[in-house]
Amino acid sequence: METDDVRWRLLLCGASAREVLAKIVREDPLHLRARIGQRLIERSLLLDADRVLLRTFAHVAHAAARYQGRPELRVWLCAHVDRAVDDCLREDGANHAPSEALRLLATPLRLDALAVAAACRAFNALEADCRAAFFAFVMKREGALIEPMAPLTQARAARTALEHLLAPLDGGLDAVTTQVTTSRGGKRAR
Repeated sequence: METDDVRWRLLLCGASAREVLAKIVREDPLHLRARIGQRLIERSLLLDADRVLLRTFAHVAHAAARYQGRPELRVWLCAHVDRAVDDCLREDGANHAPSEALRLLATPLRLDALAVAAACRAFNALEADCRAAFFAFVMKREGALIEPMAPLTQARAARTALEHLLAPLDGGLDAVTTQVTTSRGGKRAR
């Protein structure tokens, strides 16, 4: 997945942000799509990967002129992916309209796209360990333990995540008022 020194220099150096963007969008030579997919799994987040990809392209293009080969390209790109993910999470918190990808997912399942967007927001607002437990049990279909979580605690965390994910779908838009505290041991209210 790593691009060699000569390749990244050809893509990122000596060009305007617009020129860099034109180079990296076509055929994704920096393999950003794969990096984003991996990072969303690592962070256990439910986001529209295409939105994250477009935002990452923009961040990389704007920062390209300042990149001098340090940190290592993989680390530098991952930082821009994380920045784009965080941008999308902030936008989702402020904007309740579903993305096109969520609409495309919801429609054939006969789900309300607004409710699906609310479910994703509620899930992404959970603590990282709850999201990770859900991903381990449901998304990856693994029973693997998440260190240092005890098995029963992990199962409870996965159930909590599932409840938060389903609440907006079960209760319609009224369930969007579900509040999640991000502190450890926080309580949720419905």
